[in-house]
Amino acid sequence: MQNKDKKIRYVVYRRKSSDSEDRQILSLDSQKRELEVFAKKESLKIVGDFQESQSAYKHGREEFAKVIKMIRDGKADGVLVYHISRLARNMTDGGIIIDMLKDEILQEVRTPSEIYAKNSGQEFFLALQFAMSKKSSDDTSEFVRRDLQAKILKGEYPGFAALGYLNMDRDGKISGKQYKFEKQEALAKLGRPLKRIEQDPIMAPLIRELFEMYGSGQYTLNYLREMTAGWGLVGERSKKKLSMITYTASLKILFITGRFFGKAQ
Repeated sequence: MQNKDKKIRYVVYRRKSSDSEDRQILSLDSQKRELEVFAKKESLKIVGDFQESQSAYKHGREEFAKVIKMIRDGKADGVLVYHISRLARNMTDGGIIIDMLKDEILQEVRTPSEIYAKNSGQEFFLALQFAMSKKSSDDTSEFVRRDLQAKILKGEYPGFAALGYLNMDRDGKISGKQYKFEKQEALAKLGRPLKRIEQDPIMAPLIRELFEMYGSGQYTLNYLREMTAGWGLVGERSKKKLSMITYTASLKILFITGRFFGKAQ
């Protein structure tokens, strides 16, 4: 049992994922700034800081496990998060937090607006919060599954556009980071309603040339990789040449032939 007069030592946990239900959650850097300001204002003792970009829908997060170990090892006895949903969207991880509160291994779970401690009412409300987070994830997962099935039944590719193609939104605009004004302008000149996936007006001719050169058997993969890097065919984040594995896989995708595997139920 913890000494109640001892100042609580908090470990900060920040999480952000690409899940649809996380779209309104602050970025990791923004969470860090918010929690630093809050901790300073409340004079909280911070003894650890962990972050990860991963969904909490399933059990098995590496950084979350480090937080739990730190608490069980007696190096911390409080958790500070931006929002309760950052801790868990599954009942296994949520149950771990609640059990540690009951056993007083963990004294507090704290957010800028709430404090959860060993108390039947607070434990119940915390369990309810975890259950609501899980339900939100379940609903989103079901919506995505049905949306993908609907696309497959219509003969539409349900994922991210392949090399040389562009994802389009419902308004006929190039989606996300793929957007470039010159590409959008070129597509507008087609003079027809745009499909949900369109050929990239700039890259598609180059990709066609790549496949023709590859198919001729006269060029090595290393030569083609160097050549297409000069076209701008590089990693989206690294901006460096694609790895040989990624490059080889790109030359074997069935999408280019108009085929893909999908299962509609």
